Amino acid sequence: MSCKLSVILPGIRKANWEEFYKSVNRSFSDSFEIVIVSPYDLPENLKNYDNIKIIKDFGSPSRCQQIGLMHS
Repeated sequence: MSCKLSVILPGIRKANWEEFYKSVNRSFSDSFEIVIVSPYDLPENLKNYDNIKIIKDFGSPSRCQQIGLMHS
């Protein structure tokens, strides 16, 4: 998938992920992807979006940011 925007999110507050997705969707009208690097699984309500990637990692936020960059 070729995207115009890649958003990398080192995420531990998964309760905010759905609102974050909606915010990006409202703000950007072209194709985008969100790469979440987190020790948690993707919530059920976000699994039906094909432009979200989840990468499991238990490292620091800066490490997660770098991992997300490599996968975007």
